[in-house]
Amino acid sequence: MWPSEWHSGTFWKTKDTPAIPLWTGEDGLGKIKAQDFALVLLDIKLPDINGIGVLWKIKEMKPEQMVVMITGYPSTKTAKESVRTGVYGYLTKPLGPEKLLPVVEDALMMARFV
Repeated sequence: MWPSEWHSGTFWKTKDTPAIPLWTGEDGLGKIKAQDFALVLLDIKLPDINGIGVLWKIKEMKPEQMVVMITGYPSTKTAKESVRTGVYGYLTKPLGPEKLLPVVEDALMMARFV
């Protein structure tokens, strides 16, 4: 389960990392199309579109976009498809800062070189 401060962006502000929490795949795709982001944290289960579908669309728009896929419903199929599509990481819930932050920090560092 995501702590409420992760959703509000408060947690990320304490890490000097601006964050824009969005709730749907369509909202996310619109934002990604309109501006550049160093990193996208993407859940597989979204209310409107499957996260794998969103991932494909992100990679079509911006192939260099760093994406970390997050799921509470891990499977070999979604892990393989995510990796083939170019995610930087595939993390499973429950997910706390100790699991997420090292991946985020590594992905942000890699994004500087892409």
